[in-house]
Amino acid sequence: MLYKDLEKGLDRIINRNFKDLHEIEKMRLKEELKQVAGMPYSMAMKKVIDDITFLTKELLDKKIVRGISTTVYLTGKQDYYINVMGGHNGKDQAINRDMYFDIDEITQIFTLMLFLKLHQLHLVDLNKPICQLDSNYPIKYTLKELIECNCLGASFLPTDFITSKQQLLQNIIQNLYGNFPNTDSLIIASDIIARKFNRSYSEIVTYIFNLYGIDINKVSNVAGNNRADNQAHNTKVRLYGEMNGQAGIFINGLNLAKLAKSLYRIDKDNSFLPVCYAKKLYNIIERIKPYKLDYKYSNNTIAIKGYNNCLAVFDDAKKIHNSFLYDIKDLRYDVLDTELNSELNSYQNNIMYKTLKLYLMKKYLAPELYDFDIRKNIQIEKQYKKV
Repeated sequence: MLYKDLEKGLDRIINRNFKDLHEIEKMRLKEELKQVAGMPYSMAMKKVIDDITFLTKELLDKKIVRGISTTVYLTGKQDYYINVMGGHNGKDQAINRDMYFDIDEITQIFTLMLFLKLHQLHLVDLNKPICQLDSNYPIKYTLKELIECNCLGASFLPTDFITSKQQLLQNIIQNLYGNFPNTDSLIIASDIIARKFNRSYSEIVTYIFNLYGIDINKVSNVAGNNRADNQAHNTKVRLYGEMNGQAGIFINGLNLAKLAKSLYRIDKDNSFLPVCYAKKLYNIIERIKPYKLDYKYSNNTIAIKGYNNCLAVFDDAKKIHNSFLYDIKDLRYDVLDTELNSELNSYQNNIMYKTLKLYLMKKYLAPELYDFDIRKNIQIEKQYKKV
């Protein structure tokens, strides 16, 4: 049924869902929604998707990223999955749905989920001192303390003179004495799990997440690592010899969306964590690894960013997920400058703004302003040739 007063109806919808948005943004959102209110739903959807596609192509045309894969995912009773990709990787291979990106520190959300899962299944006691779990590690902290405090401090350990896995682990242990656990402590945590189950950490993580339909670490076609080989960009991953709890996962936008769906417990039989553990996960990330966003869908919005600028956004309340996966030509610290960050932030903000619009269209405009019968599941993939 059409609102008798569209203006008031849209005000009510926007304030009900995004009351913390700045007033200027609310006005902008309302005007955009008014533009599509009289369209057939398929045309309104196409306009939003075209806007996302245009913004992505515009970023590629600026040549500040070499390749990109951007995902907008709204889940619930119906799934909207939009993935727009383009450009190429360092090997001149076109970015496509089979290209897996190095997501660097976003790996840590998988680490936290894995440890909470193992604890839930009583396979690992997170509250036991590490020295009781593995005699190789005379560490006073518990695994819980390692994974919950891992980002209170930066990664302290320089790698200039480290040449082996054993050296790496020994140096991290030495740094733990007298210091709080930091990012590097997740490498120790993952090594303890690998030793406990007598499997490589990569095998354990890949197997567990595959059980929930989430494919990771297919490294035949990779991007985002800024290397000629298929190894991760992170130096400590290469020293360790494989992915670890700190970094090293390769994944595409579709499987990050599957991770979000499992995390949001849409399908109760395929939910990675029960509600209480999912809340713990959110609390840990919000406390130790927050990335400040200009837009938040709700107070439950969390974001994790890698050194290579890849970004993942999750919102358990609104059931919204975005991922921004990039292949950048040069990942040296002095090259990742403010101009690059400014361009990427602007792009991400615009995509998240379009996601707000799509969320409201999906939730309200479809049943209230359009014929409900034409509201269908949406799965769009757009690809541009090499720029």
